[in-house]
Amino acid sequence: MSKATTNCARSTKDRDPNDLTSAQIAFILCTLGFYVIPIFPGGKIPAWKWRANRRGGFPSRRALMRHWRKHPDHDVAIVVGPHIIVLDADTPEAEARLHEIEEAHGICPNVTVRTRKGVHHYFALTEGTTAIADGLDSKTNPTGIDIRTGETLAIVPPSTDKSFEICEAVSLEELVSAGQDFVDALDRNNGREPASSTRMATALSAIGPEDLTVQSMADKAKIKELLSHIDPDLGYRDWIQIGMALHHATGGTQDGLGLFDHWSSGGSKYKGREDIERTWNYLRIDHDNPITLGTLVMMSNQAKQPLLLPAPPSPVIPSSGSTSEHELLCYSLRGQSDQLSDLLEDQTFILDEIAIGGQWTVIYAPPNTGKTLITLYQLLHSIKSKTLNPEKLFYVNADDNFRGLTEKLAIAEEFGFHMLAPGHAGFRTSMLVPLLGKMVESGNASGTVIVLDTLKKFVDLMDKGKCTAFGTAVRPYTLQGGTLLCLAHVNKHRDKGGKAIYGGVSDNLDDADCGYKLHVTDNGDNRRTVRFENKKARGNVADSLVYSYRTEREIAYRELLDSVQRVGDQALKEILDRSNGDADIIDSVRRAIADGPITSTTLLATVKSSVDASRRKIEQVLNNHTIGSGGDDLWECNRGKHNARLYSLPAPPTPESDT
Repeated sequence: MSKATTNCARSTKDRDPNDLTSAQIAFILCTLGFYVIPIFPGGKIPAWKWRANRRGGFPSRRALMRHWRKHPDHDVAIVVGPHIIVLDADTPEAEARLHEIEEAHGICPNVTVRTRKGVHHYFALTEGTTAIADGLDSKTNPTGIDIRTGETLAIVPPSTDKSFEICEAVSLEELVSAGQDFVDALDRNNGREPASSTRMATALSAIGPEDLTVQSMADKAKIKELLSHIDPDLGYRDWIQIGMALHHATGGTQDGLGLFDHWSSGGSKYKGREDIERTWNYLRIDHDNPITLGTLVMMSNQAKQPLLLPAPPSPVIPSSGSTSEHELLCYSLRGQSDQLSDLLEDQTFILDEIAIGGQWTVIYAPPNTGKTLITLYQLLHSIKSKTLNPEKLFYVNADDNFRGLTEKLAIAEEFGFHMLAPGHAGFRTSMLVPLLGKMVESGNASGTVIVLDTLKKFVDLMDKGKCTAFGTAVRPYTLQGGTLLCLAHVNKHRDKGGKAIYGGVSDNLDDADCGYKLHVTDNGDNRRTVRFENKKARGNVADSLVYSYRTEREIAYRELLDSVQRVGDQALKEILDRSNGDADIIDSVRRAIADGPITSTTLLATVKSSVDASRRKIEQVLNNHTIGSGGDDLWECNRGKHNARLYSLPAPPTPESDT
């Protein structure tokens, strides 16, 4: 190892990445946002057909995991992309030259890979830096350094003959940055013109006139007119599609680049022409299924649809002494009922007879009642029945552990809906309210369904002011056709009748369109039955619905999901009859513990002496209604001396927790 390497070598992370399997590395890289491609072991041939920028050309994370389960020996590669540069030195001379260039520019990589022939050094390209992939013959040019960036693959450890030498970065943001001077020095070392000068013009001039579709002035004017209707601050995916459409229509010429740059410069995200040019040079004109001007026309037509109804013409109002126009007149919707009727859609249930599209629904439940399970079951039922578009469904999982998130994410990928989680992919709970406002402004609110699991992660339920502000932010979203489903907890205390109290202040239920309470009605052998009870309704929603699901220990979540069933009227009647038969036991228990805590032995003996029921039946009723069981929580059980179980009535709700 050279002196330069010794000077810049640093210790790796506590967890040695070389100990990870190919499947684990692939999963981590995919989670970090890289496009991962499996490689046949020991070579450079992709095991997965791919082409950058083609729709559906990259395998999903779920597909990758399936692939490595079948082929655990396959190597791993990433598509380098436009923001990373990988330098490949295959000879001792090239490796020494690479260290010299790094020292001369005062940078040292924090990710290096030892290969069979030499080393790979990873850097992040600073904003505005242009780099072009380059490959050299090490025999004729032993000091040449291969450059990999853009639409090129880099094979990563633990692939064959590759291991991490230094690994102190786990994301793009943590990579050491390299600028234009450094990239130009690499080009000069390889005997090339620097990428920042004539090389780009040479690459463009290499495209023959026969390959281009040169637009007339009239065509350019038409494109400008289409672009004038589209906001340049739209999401990256739509923004890059605009660029691809312009690139295809103009054959990648400078005219097309000028149109793309001029349109992009009107947005707040614009970072300069160099940034636009770098993206432009990354695009291609030889796609089998290119993005054409048809996409531009479609997006322009969509943008022309008014987000808010235009102000009506000022009607003539009889004067009552005032000579100025009324202050509220410009906001009146009178005369626009036909336009509103055109936007009105048929009532569609997002959750079976519980949640209607375009409404805000809150579901309150104690722990262990299965609110997440049944919500997912109903969402999947709506997707299967074609009443819910999975592309518009965003499930925000903010109340789960890593295993639970992974299991539910696999289900989301199977059915095609989106899952968000705080701390992953840059999402934070504080971003939700601003994003609701942006969806309203962009017109993306209509048809969107957002599920918040759970509500307390997004708003302080005990703060009346914050709850009011949250409701104020939600209402424009639902008025534009968006749907919000919130799962929430009940208070740990009960009212005087033993009924659940909604968690936090009452503003969320007051502001929502619809509200339900979910509670356990029966805990049978290996199966639990729960009931939705409506507490607030707007629209033709059900007063109550009953579901059941399996409860065996160690059952896989997917099996648990598949076990959910809606309970029919006859089965519900039988359950209610059994519950009514428990009434005498419940009354007897309440009387026995009314004066204070008593042990389970004394309680069972007291109740058995007053009702005609078996000891097993009494124990079942006692357990079903104890706080924490998911039922009505009519009494609580605490541990006393010698670990004895003491039963007592729950404490009354405090003023702070009462709604």
